[in-house]
Amino acid sequence: MTYSIAFCGIDGAGKTTIINRIYNKLNAAGWKWTYSHQNGFMKKFYNPKKGATRRWEKLNQIELKARCRKWKKINRTQCLLLDRCYICSLVYSNIQGYPDIAHRIKQHAFKPDIIVLLEPVEEIVGKATFFNKEYKKNLQEEEYEQFGSCLYIFGVISFWKQPETALTPLITAVLELLGLP
Repeated sequence: MTYSIAFCGIDGAGKTTIINRIYNKLNAAGWKWTYSHQNGFMKKFYNPKKGATRRWEKLNQIELKARCRKWKKINRTQCLLLDRCYICSLVYSNIQGYPDIAHRIKQHAFKPDIIVLLEPVEEIVGKATFFNKEYKKNLQEEEYEQFGSCLYIFGVISFWKQPETALTPLITAVLELLGLP
């Protein structure tokens, strides 16, 4: 059986640093996982002041469709570690005042089994509290269930899963690397 775990949170929360460490530990232990980053266009081309929302939306749709096909194919034989997921698009477009765009895009998105939400404190990452609330709201709207939390160097990590996702020994072992009790 294969699984997908996505890491989400505000920029500067430490997602990429943590995911790289986890990925290296898994590979060193001989576990076959694939690491990928979602939404390369999410911020590069998104600038409502330039009126580029349509361009941003189309690029996101193209990227998400391609990645979704790729990830579904990979996920048949390998587990995935994702640096961001469609939840990030929902959060950022809601905050920027364009929720309709992300909600049109989400139909193309790959929905991970587990989401690891990094919630830094405000003193370390500005606007963190606001973003953390928005992430949790979107996770609940997407029917993810919180099943645990732990502390990390910048704040709290909360763990979310799809209702049908079972916490197998493999998933539990990976999440224990992050500090899940």
